[in-house]
Amino acid sequence: FFFSFSLSQGVFPPSSAEMRVAEHAPPGRWAVLASFSVTSALNAFMFMNFAVDSELSAEMFGVTEEVVADFYAISLYAAMISLVFAANYAAQYNFTVMLAANLFNLAGAALRVYATEHRRLDLCNLSCALVGFSAGCFIPGLTIVGDRWFPRDTRPLALSIASLANYVGWAAGSIVTPWATSSEGDMLLLLRVQAGVTVGVLLLFLCKYRAQPGVTLQTKAQSKYTAAMATKLMVRDPQLMGQMACFSVVIGVSFAVPAVLDSVLQDLLSLGPRRSEERRV
Repeated sequence: FFFSFSLSQGVFPPSSAEMRVAEHAPPGRWAVLASFSVTSALNAFMFMNFAVDSELSAEMFGVTEEVVADFYAISLYAAMISLVFAANYAAQYNFTVMLAANLFNLAGAALRVYATEHRRLDLCNLSCALVGFSAGCFIPGLTIVGDRWFPRDTRPLALSIASLANYVGWAAGSIVTPWATSSEGDMLLLLRVQAGVTVGVLLLFLCKYRAQPGVTLQTKAQSKYTAAMATKLMVRDPQLMGQMACFSVVIGVSFAVPAVLDSVLQDLLSLGPRRSEERRV
């Protein structure tokens, strides 16, 4: 994460085009931000599909809860892999990278429905990898949207919204999933609705998202920075390296906590998912 977050944390100075854009407020900036944020939130929600109720998930696939815990880990490993590649191309090919994030979301959601219907553990693992690939694609774009679309006075707000959208998705998944799923049928319904939502999010992206102001659907922006260049800049600035290291630790912990969320809720707070029998009572 340390190297791949370089692009997303403003290590590079903005290009001349980005500096000119930042002096005014381009039209459509909030739609671009909304498209990015919804993509991020939906991805985080999908991360939590099985993590908050490992007991029900284990019953659906006929495995142990330890196997279900691997679902979340697979997504994290996949995110780390795609993040390394996305960090090198997110600035130059921003639209393409973000399109990949949405397509990975859609493919993961659709495959997850099929895997659950047919109790295919292998396909469920693949869907988890696809969800992780999506996360790695959009993470480097966190500050790209703010730098290219928002002037200095509103840029902190834009960056906050883009960052918090992911946590909102996590929170929603942690609350909605156990509340709405007390049986395998409920879980399958939730996954079907989720797949439908991913289609709508993809359409929103295609209609509203642009890599930078003043261009239509395009594949290449003017920025040509790479993660390797970011690494050189960080090496020259020890304070920046310290900040990046601290940020990486915080993000790492944040991503790891949901993997044990159901255990925390049930064992420590007695707030685990309600089984269907309990609901009927």
